[in-house]
Amino acid sequence: MHKLGLALVLLVTSSISLAGNIQSLRTDSDGNIVASVRGEGNKVLPFYETYSMPAVDTGVFLTGTITFTRIGKLVTLSTTLMTHSAGSTITSGAGVVPERFRPSDDVSTCYIYDDFQGRTISVYTTGSIQIFYRNESSGVPNATTGKGIVITYTVD
Repeated sequence: MHKLGLALVLLVTSSISLAGNIQSLRTDSDGNIVASVRGEGNKVLPFYETYSMPAVDTGVFLTGTITFTRIGKLVTLSTTLMTHSAGSTITSGAGVVPERFRPSDDVSTCYIYDDFQGRTISVYTTGSIQIFYRNESSGVPNATTGKGIVITYTVD
């Protein structure tokens, strides 16, 4: 817990001016880190967690890593390059996204890289992930994400 607390303090120090003034750290009943700050009393720091899993654990991807980072109610899902057997749309089974990282509502985002590789990622409240990608200049579907993809959303 001390490593997590220290990492969190280093992460948020600039935003809440705690540097050099922390007297103690503890965890409250909700899992938040509470810092006792000299001259300011207690400051509740948002819950922080990061979790990585091999993409092969989804049952549909062959290579890659999926990482979830949660700070308070904000989650970022990011991936390394991932591959699968065929097609341009791939959907994992329900329950792949751990419950504590699932969005409050179904979410999607899309973008195009400078090499005309289109990406859409969706994360569903059921815990499944769907990724669509293709070469926008040729219209040919790809069986690889080509590059990592990222989506940020809120949780309850």
